[in-house]
Amino acid sequence: MKLKNLWYWCGGGAFVAASTVFFVGNAPDSGASEVPLPLPVLKLDLRETTVSGISSGGFMAVQFGVAHSAKVKGVAVTAGGPYLCVDENNWGNLGALVAMTRCMKSDPQNPLEAITAADLARMAAATRAFAAAKAIDPVENLKRQQVWLFHGTNDDTVRRPVSDALFKYYQAFVPEAQIFYQHDLPAGHAQISAACREKACNAECSTTKSPYINVCMQNGVAYDAAGSALQQFYGPLTHVANPTGKLLAFDQSPYVEGDPEAISLAKTGYLHVPQDCAAEQGNTCRLHVVFHGCEQSAEQLGTTFVENAGVNEWADANRIVVLYPQLESSDFMPVNPKGCWDFWGYNDALPDGRYATRDGRQIAAVWKMAEALAGKQPEASADFQTRGVASAPK
Repeated sequence: MKLKNLWYWCGGGAFVAASTVFFVGNAPDSGASEVPLPLPVLKLDLRETTVSGISSGGFMAVQFGVAHSAKVKGVAVTAGGPYLCVDENNWGNLGALVAMTRCMKSDPQNPLEAITAADLARMAAATRAFAAAKAIDPVENLKRQQVWLFHGTNDDTVRRPVSDALFKYYQAFVPEAQIFYQHDLPAGHAQISAACREKACNAECSTTKSPYINVCMQNGVAYDAAGSALQQFYGPLTHVANPTGKLLAFDQSPYVEGDPEAISLAKTGYLHVPQDCAAEQGNTCRLHVVFHGCEQSAEQLGTTFVENAGVNEWADANRIVVLYPQLESSDFMPVNPKGCWDFWGYNDALPDGRYATRDGRQIAAVWKMAEALAGKQPEASADFQTRGVASAPK
C-alpha cells in the first residue's frame, strides 16, 4: 500500500492556469473509475528529441540524455548536477544522504560534501563503463549534443558548485562550444519563465517558494529560459503568446511494468500537441520532454507547471510536441515524499546504478512514452522549416 504524505494530501492550494485541457479520459484525482486512454500516435522523428528539467528533473534530464544519447540531441538543465553524482554504486535510499549533501549543498571547503576532480573522473569513467556494458548508448553520441545550463545566484537549494560540476562533467564528452551556461541572474531555485499567466509564477526573481516558477528580468525583458534553450537546440524559432495546441491528459500506466505508484509515477501525464502535429495533419514533428522538479507535479500544482514553464509558447508554431511525464509523492516504497525524480537510486536498492541507465524504471517508462507517441517508428525523417524568427535572451 502506498502512503501519501499528509501535507501533500491535505495542504497547499493548487492554481490551475486558465486554458483548455483536453482529457483523453478523466481528469486526475477525479475519483472516477474509468481511466484515461493511452497516448495518441503521432508522426515524430525521435532523432530530434530534446529534454529539459529543473532540480531533480534537471538531474533526470541529464540521466535521460546520457542513457539515450543516440536520439537525444539537446539537454537543458536548471539547477541540476552531473550524471551519477550520488555514485554508480548505491544502496537505495541511503543514496539520499549523498544527494542532499554532495549533490545539492556541495561545498568545496568541506571534503565530505565537495564534488572533487576525483569524483568527476569517477563519474566520467563510470559513464564510459556503462556504455561499454551497453547499459547506455555509446558516449560518442554525446559529442553531437547541445547542452544548456542555468544556475541562479540566489539558489541555495542546489548550490553553484553542483552546476559547475555538471558543466565540467559535460566538458569530458561535449565540445565546449556546444555548452551554454547562464549563471549571472539573481534567481532563486525555480524554473525561469517568460510565459506566466495571472499569478502562476513568483514575480520576485530571487525567491524560492512554490510553485518554483519565477520571472527574472534582464535588460528590461523577462528572461526566456525555454526560448534560449530550444533555439540553441533547433535554431531560430517562432514564439506565440497564446498557444493554440491541445493539452492532453493521458494514462501513464501502460508504459510501466507493474504498478506506476511503485516507482512514484503518477496515473496521469500531460502532452502538448501543436495543431500542426495532430495525427490527421500528417506532419513530422519533434519531441521535447520536460521533467518537473520536486513539489512541482500535477499532484501538488495541477497544470500550473505544465502551462507556465514557458515551453509551449515556443513549441506551438515549430512542430514540437511537448511531453510532461508526472510523478507523485510517496512516504513508503518508495520513499519519495516530495515527488522527486530518481537521481539517487530510490527505485534500485541493489548497488548497480541501474536507475541512471536505459533500464532505470523511470527512464524506461518515459522512453516507452516517446516510442508510443512515435508509433515505434524512430527512423522517420523530415525537413523542418520555421515560420519566422524570434529572439530569446542569452
